[in-house]
Amino acid sequence: MEGQNIFNTQEFYSEEMKLKIVQEVLSGQLTKAEANKRYEIKGHSRILTWIRKYEKRFGKDEKSSYIVAENFSPMTEIEKAEFESIKRENDKLKQELSYASMRLIALETMIDVAEKELKINLRKKCFTRQSKKSDKGIK
Repeated sequence: MEGQNIFNTQEFYSEEMKLKIVQEVLSGQLTKAEANKRYEIKGHSRILTWIRKYEKRFGKDEKSSYIVAENFSPMTEIEKAEFESIKRENDKLKQELSYASMRLIALETMIDVAEKELKINLRKKCFTRQSKKSDKGIK
């Protein structure tokens, strides 16, 4: 194997080896799966653990490029259509939320004006007890 002449294949991996593999994965030279195979690394999450450990050394830009390189595959026409559909639905929901927020403000303003003009409380007070009169009428 290619990795055997540089690194041992035991459970112990040197810091140098870990850094080399993380750099190769973060730079996009290898995917995690390819690195696992090339360097005979046991465990599917070991490289991810190393990346999390060393990511501060490489900065966010390289981590972002790693994510893109690791997960990049061109979208099919069906995926593009589905993405556009979801995007349109998202825009519609944002518009509906904006309308509902404006409507809520308008209704609350109407209640405020009505309470001020009519000098009565229209809003229900939370955690209030029923009056004694209504208690007597129930019995």
